Amino acid sequence: MHIVPCYLLTLLPTALLSITDSENGTSFESTTTTNNLTINYADNEIDNGHEIAGESTDADDGHHITMTELPRHGITLAQPPPRSPNSHGSSGGPFFEEGPEPQNVTAKLGTSVLLDCKIGLLYDKTVSWIRRKGEIMHLLTVGRTTYSIDQRITLSFRYPNNWRLQISSVTRRDDGLYECQIATHPTTVKKIFLKVLAPEVAIYDEKGRPVVERYYKAGSTVRLSCVAKQAEGNLADSIVWSRGKLLSSGITTNSSPGEIVSNLKISKAQKHHSGKYTCTVDQLATASVTLHILNGELPAAIHGGCSNTVVSCLVTVCILSFCSLLVTNYSLPRR
Repeated sequence: MHIVPCYLLTLLPTALLSITDSENGTSFESTTTTNNLTINYADNEIDNGHEIAGESTDADDGHHITMTELPRHGITLAQPPPRSPNSHGSSGGPFFEEGPEPQNVTAKLGTSVLLDCKIGLLYDKTVSWIRRKGEIMHLLTVGRTTYSIDQRITLSFRYPNNWRLQISSVTRRDDGLYECQIATHPTTVKKIFLKVLAPEVAIYDEKGRPVVERYYKAGSTVRLSCVAKQAEGNLADSIVWSRGKLLSSGITTNSSPGEIVSNLKISKAQKHHSGKYTCTVDQLATASVTLHILNGELPAAIHGGCSNTVVSCLVTVCILSFCSLLVTNYSLPRR
């Protein structure tokens, strides 16, 4: 019996030819008594009917013939039984157990997140994590070694085959595209899009209008509401007001699913209450408003509904002043 490598055929006038599959040890044998020889190949040499790379030597004249020329020499190539693919269609190479399709992952601002990458049949191939920002790529990990200079980013391998990327204390700048890559040719890639959820914070006045600047007459009552959306109820104790330093009086907080509201009340506001007030949610998101408490410099109507900006406030003042002059002129008795 002659043993023939899978990638090389020697045309033999003998009665028996044996070919051994180097991967699983299975032998395929074919017997012939004529010059027409049927050869059974190992399955790693024939892939869906594609041409096989390699050459055979004609023992009669030493002429080299290619695989495509074999039929002219009376040799028939028999297709082997197809290899059983795994559940993701791979016929033996590395594959992503959860499929190659892009995946969306969400993480709350300030928390930790794990990006899973489960790989089957990896063998000796290397796994890398890449952060992609447009055309710029940042190498994060190769194998079990972390190359990112950001210490929040590490590889958290979980036996037996989960090459997880861990990001601690997630920030807004972590939002974006990550790629788990297998060093095959071409590169096998799974894309993961990370969405960072951050509270949306805004400050409203007593009429429910968003404000960034507000004028009040001295002695007025100031009521401001800080509304944080996409925030969990357990953050209710972490929402604070400050003006240079933390404020503790005049504050009430209530929460509902996905929303926290903190109310600030200043009774009989005086000029020393003027300044920038900031609402902060768990040191993650902030909103600010600047208050101006006036001692009669502007008409009392400013308290009732001045707009958010200084410019619009001045326009309002000019209009009121002009109207006041008109009324005064027409009300004076004529001599």
